[in-house]
Amino acid sequence: LAFIVNYLSHFLLVEKLLPHLQASPSGGRIVHITSTYHYKVDGSELIPRTLSTSDGKAMPMAYQSDPALMSSKHVERAYANTKLAQIWHSRSMSIRGGVPSVCACPTWAGTGIAGEEKREFMERFAFPVAGAGIASALNAMFRSDEELGDALSTTENGGQSIVANSRTVEYLPLKNVWMSDWVTKLGWRDGIVDFAGLILLYGQWFTFGEFLIQRSSPESYNNKSGRDALYEWSLKEVEPWL
Repeated sequence: LAFIVNYLSHFLLVEKLLPHLQASPSGGRIVHITSTYHYKVDGSELIPRTLSTSDGKAMPMAYQSDPALMSSKHVERAYANTKLAQIWHSRSMSIRGGVPSVCACPTWAGTGIAGEEKREFMERFAFPVAGAGIASALNAMFRSDEELGDALSTTENGGQSIVANSRTVEYLPLKNVWMSDWVTKLGWRDGIVDFAGLILLYGQWFTFGEFLIQRSSPESYNNKSGRDALYEWSLKEVEPWL
């Protein structure tokens, strides 16, 4: 369900909008609301594969609904997988569709993202939705191409950054280590990023920046083959509604 709501529904909307944006004399820009939580995953569960026990239809493991075919960490990685998928889509469609695209992270915002029972807690400690929580999205919409720089994905540049509003992630040490292949294969990356998420929640107020450009995870820009494979699969998956 998370994969459909957070990714495929957005994918369908963007692809339906593309012809109109391409035909518009003034052009346009697509803004994807993503998350630094995409650091938790390496993209391997987003690449369509045919599993030996499935019906022969290739699909990303993150999209599987059969518990027997899911990753052992399917639920806890669901959100992160959809956010990395959004970044991949942003960078694919800007190159293929010719419409500039940018990704923005609102950091922790006072919504029901942690469940309705924790909404009051989030409203107390996270960024207010009507304030700092929307800053990155507004910057992504209204800043000039020059100001967005590497966060803007275009036909010439796939982009390697996102628009952010907190410097906490920049201060976290050893990012190259906890995103390395061996840490990922050992399964430690999940826990490290979860812990970093807690630090971000309590530290974001002290490191707020009105307009920040931050590098996204290496997998978000250096896995072109995986990104292309997910894009082609997604197009076929939503084709009946295009």
